[in-house]
Amino acid sequence: MVCQTGGGVGIALFSVLYKEAVGKLGWRLGLQAVTGLLSLAFFLPIVYRSANLYHPQRRAITHLKNQRKKSVKK
Repeated sequence: MVCQTGGGVGIALFSVLYKEAVGKLGWRLGLQAVTGLLSLAFFLPIVYRSANLYHPQRRAITHLKNQRKKSVKK
Protein backbone atom coordinates (compact mmCIF):
# COMPACT_ATOMS: atom_id res chain seq x y z
CA MET A 1 0.00 0.00 0.00
CA VAL A 2 2.82 2.38 0.80
CA CYS A 3 4.32 1.75 -2.63
CA GLN A 4 1.19 3.17 -4.23
CA THR A 5 1.33 6.56 -2.50
CA GLY A 6 3.12 8.22 -5.36
CA GLY A 7 5.05 7.47 -8.48
CA GLY A 8 8.48 8.47 -7.22
CA VAL A 9 8.06 6.99 -3.76
CA GLY A 10 6.65 3.79 -5.22
CA ILE A 11 9.56 3.38 -7.63
CA ALA A 12 12.10 4.04 -4.87
CA LEU A 13 10.52 1.60 -2.43
CA PHE A 14 9.89 -1.08 -5.02
CA SER A 15 13.48 -1.03 -6.25
CA VAL A 16 14.76 -1.49 -2.68
CA LEU A 17 12.21 -4.25 -2.02
CA TYR A 18 13.11 -5.98 -5.27
CA LYS A 19 16.86 -5.78 -4.60
CA GLU A 20 16.50 -7.12 -1.05
CA ALA A 21 14.15 -9.94 -2.03
CA VAL A 22 16.30 -11.13 -4.92
CA GLY A 23 19.52 -10.65 -2.93
CA LYS A 24 18.41 -12.59 0.15
CA LEU A 25 16.15 -15.25 -1.38
CA GLY A 26 17.78 -15.81 -4.75
CA TRP A 27 16.29 -14.84 -8.07
CA ARG A 28 13.53 -17.46 -8.22
CA LEU A 29 12.16 -17.18 -4.66
CA GLY A 30 12.76 -13.43 -4.67
CA LEU A 31 10.63 -12.94 -7.75
CA GLN A 32 7.94 -15.21 -6.30
CA ALA A 33 7.93 -13.18 -3.07
CA VAL A 34 7.63 -9.90 -4.98
CA THR A 35 4.84 -11.36 -7.12
CA GLY A 36 2.99 -12.46 -3.98
CA LEU A 37 3.26 -9.01 -2.41
CA LEU A 38 2.07 -7.29 -5.58
CA SER A 39 -0.84 -9.73 -5.84
CA LEU A 40 -1.86 -8.91 -2.27
CA ALA A 41 -1.62 -5.20 -3.03
CA PHE A 42 -3.98 -5.77 -5.97
CA PHE A 43 -6.56 -8.13 -4.44
CA LEU A 44 -6.91 -6.76 -0.89
CA PRO A 45 -8.50 -3.45 -1.99
CA ILE A 46 -11.09 -5.44 -3.95
CA VAL A 47 -12.50 -6.96 -0.75
CA TYR A 48 -12.18 -3.74 1.26
CA ARG A 49 -15.52 -2.16 2.11
CA SER A 50 -15.77 1.44 3.10
CA ALA A 51 -16.76 2.20 6.68
CA ASN A 52 -19.62 4.45 5.57
CA LEU A 53 -21.51 1.32 4.47
CA TYR A 54 -21.85 0.41 8.14
CA HIS A 55 -22.71 3.89 9.41
CA PRO A 56 -25.84 3.86 11.60
CA GLN A 57 -27.36 6.83 9.78
CA ARG A 58 -26.46 5.63 6.29
CA ARG A 59 -30.02 5.97 4.96
CA ALA A 60 -30.32 9.54 6.18
CA ILE A 61 -27.00 10.50 4.62
CA THR A 62 -27.97 8.89 1.31
CA HIS A 63 -31.32 10.70 1.40
CA LEU A 64 -29.61 14.06 1.95
CA LYS A 65 -27.20 13.42 -0.91
CA ASN A 66 -30.09 12.55 -3.23
CA GLN A 67 -31.98 15.69 -2.19
CA ARG A 68 -28.90 17.79 -2.90
CA LYS A 69 -28.57 16.22 -6.37
CA LYS A 70 -32.24 16.95 -7.12
CA SER A 71 -31.91 20.59 -6.07
CA VAL A 72 -28.83 21.08 -8.25
CA LYS A 73 -30.60 19.67 -11.34
CA LYS A 74 -33.45 22.20 -11.07
